[in-house]
Amino acid sequence: MMHETTRSAGGRPTSLALSLAIVVLSRAAPVHALDEPFRIDLVSSYDGAPTWSMVHVPDGYDPLVPVPLVLSCHGMGGDAHSAIDGVYKQTNSRGWLAVAPHTHGERSDGQTSLAARAAQHDLIDLIDWMVENYAVDEERIYLTGASMGGLQSSMSAAKYPHVFAAAWEWMGPADVEEIWYELDGSLLFQELADDTVIECGGTPDEQLFEYRRRSPADFAMNLRTVPF
Repeated sequence: MMHETTRSAGGRPTSLALSLAIVVLSRAAPVHALDEPFRIDLVSSYDGAPTWSMVHVPDGYDPLVPVPLVLSCHGMGGDAHSAIDGVYKQTNSRGWLAVAPHTHGERSDGQTSLAARAAQHDLIDLIDWMVENYAVDEERIYLTGASMGGLQSSMSAAKYPHVFAAAWEWMGPADVEEIWYELDGSLLFQELADDTVIECGGTPDEQLFEYRRRSPADFAMNLRTVPF
């Protein structure tokens, strides 16, 4: 069982299933219209890369009243726009804050970040920014995502179980190595296997540790305290 611990600049201990193919302001922040999500730009505490995210502030937001925060992770080929669109109307009806990071990879475009450490830090950096700029109930930070976003949700909750009150994932793989063997050689899904090789720096035979460090199955014990 592997256990990795990293920290953000702010000090926080900081089955890809075939379904991947389906994935086709603050107390002192600038004022934004509250009815639509808006973009923010940050710098990664992991590698200094420029990053961007979408934020939605609910109607009637009161900067003196802490509210829950929901992070929505995009799927393979998606982005922060598609991820925020999937949640902000529901969070708005509850008066909750919602955000969606466009996670970036370590060797490829952010649309194929595959729960990289860089992508994990994107979530933590975004949380830190929200806590600094908005009234966030830090005991009620939730994480969700589908497909690659589900992988991102599982891995981030396992790496930072003290940060998230609960997580919900849909269609995300538990084992990136195993799923690569399912995809490789497939007439329909070879491109997904090839994208995985690019982001992981090789095949499982060449870069096994890189596949294992992105597989929630290897960190399952870390999830024992996270409602999931």
